[in-house]
Amino acid sequence: MGQLGRYSANIMTYVKPSNLKLIDRSYRYISELLGHSGKVISDDVFYQKILEFYDQESKPFVLEAVEKTLNR
Repeated sequence: MGQLGRYSANIMTYVKPSNLKLIDRSYRYISELLGHSGKVISDDVFYQKILEFYDQESKPFVLEAVEKTLNR
């Protein structure tokens, strides 16, 4: 995973939230990564991002959600 660039700050960013366990993991990872930059994501925004990315196969959900949140 490291050689493929699928982690950041020792957190795996290539997570497809396809079940409740992975949705929870994604939320915790996003919160942790945003916490490093001093930002917080609300539950509403998080679940909106889940719906946007849910059907996309090869997108790194955690990293994409963090980048879009930071760029707002």
